[in-house]
Amino acid sequence: MAQIPVPLIAVISDCLASRYTHTDIDNRFLRVGLGGEPLMGNKVQKCHQGLRRLNREGVDPLSLAGKLVEEIMEVVPSSEPTPEGSVDSLRERILKQLSALGLAYHIGGHIVPVGTGVASRTLEQMLTQRDLVGVQR
Repeated sequence: MAQIPVPLIAVISDCLASRYTHTDIDNRFLRVGLGGEPLMGNKVQKCHQGLRRLNREGVDPLSLAGKLVEEIMEVVPSSEPTPEGSVDSLRERILKQLSALGLAYHIGGHIVPVGTGVASRTLEQMLTQRDLVGVQR
C-alpha cells in the first residue's frame, strides 16, 4: 500500500504536535491501530516515530495518516484572522504539502493521489491486492 512520504511525515508531525497534548497524540495513534511499544520523546518525535511505524507496520499507511489529521482537516474554518498554529493554518500547511506530493485530502480522512476519488482508490486497492471477488461486487 501507499507509504506516507517523508515530507508529509514532517508536516503532519509538526501539525499534530502543535495541536494536541502528549496523551492526545498517544490516543490518536492507538485509534488508528498502532500498538506495540509506547511512542517516546517530545511531541514531534512521537509523531515522527508513529508515522514511520505506520509505514512499516500499517496495512494502508497513507489512509491511516488521513485518519490522524481528519479533525484538523474537517473543522469548519474560522472567519476570524488566524494566528500561526491555528487549525486553519495547520490545515493549509497539510494541504500545501499534499499538493506538492500530488496527493489530495477527501472528507472522511482519505488521502489519495490527485485525480482519483475514494471509490476509484478503493478499486485500485482491490486490483492491487487481486481481490477479484471485491471488484465483482
